[in-house]
Amino acid sequence: MPLELSYVNYTYLKGTPFEAVALHDITVKIEDGEFVGIMGSTGCGKSTLIQILAGLLEPQSGSVMLDSKDINAPGFRKEDLRSSVGVVFQFPECQLFETTVDRDVAFGLKHSGLSRQEVKNRVRESLELVGISYEKMAGLSPLGLSGGEKRRVAIAGILAVRPRFLILDEPIVGLDPQGREDLLALISKLNNEGTTIVMVSHNADAIAEYCSRLIILDNGSIVADGPVRDVFYEIEKKSDSYVGLPQVMAIARMLRSRGIKLPLGLIRYKELLDSLKNSFSKAVKS
Repeated sequence: MPLELSYVNYTYLKGTPFEAVALHDITVKIEDGEFVGIMGSTGCGKSTLIQILAGLLEPQSGSVMLDSKDINAPGFRKEDLRSSVGVVFQFPECQLFETTVDRDVAFGLKHSGLSRQEVKNRVRESLELVGISYEKMAGLSPLGLSGGEKRRVAIAGILAVRPRFLILDEPIVGLDPQGREDLLALISKLNNEGTTIVMVSHNADAIAEYCSRLIILDNGSIVADGPVRDVFYEIEKKSDSYVGLPQVMAIARMLRSRGIKLPLGLIRYKELLDSLKNSFSKAVKS
């Protein structure tokens, strides 16, 4: 069942001289199994949107529906929301606070009703899912880990609850190239196994490579929403872009200007390489 926002509005410091509209009439539906990217300039409302999706902020008007139930309605069980929607904030490693890795990962299961052995199994499974050995690292202090390891432990703590929807706010900021690749591969694997992903990122290359759908926010409103390729293609045709474009599009445009025939709408590196091989093959044959 989907996670759906209908005509959601949110204004900070409403009724004061410092009033700032964060979201205006946002209507969007996130279907099961999607991998949705969210982009937009700083201050466009991305963080407010994901906090409302996760139930951390209540909209001032409009509704947030999970499985056709209003998550902000009286009587809605917040436990159902926490077990269905997990959020990984930017720099989640800063949220680590327990004395050992296994305790940190298990924290979200404290009131789950699971037995001690079931909790241990969940912790082991979640750590191994993010590429961390339970035997080697469960008893270590999370504060002594590397930046990439801390981020993985923080994500494992969310995954231990087994959410259907995983919302990530700039998950690859601050990671080295290998760390970015590994984390994005993990997120993609989770999506392939059925977890619905909503990923906020300024990194157009990551969005292009991994997301199937892209939502663009500007001044608190959705200005584009559709298949990631179509949205980037439409943005490329505009002179006033809300966001950056994948490097592949810039490279392809440069190569076309030099007479190399390439199809429009290329956004991924493999597509570009395959198109170049095809173009050169045709040139050699002719």
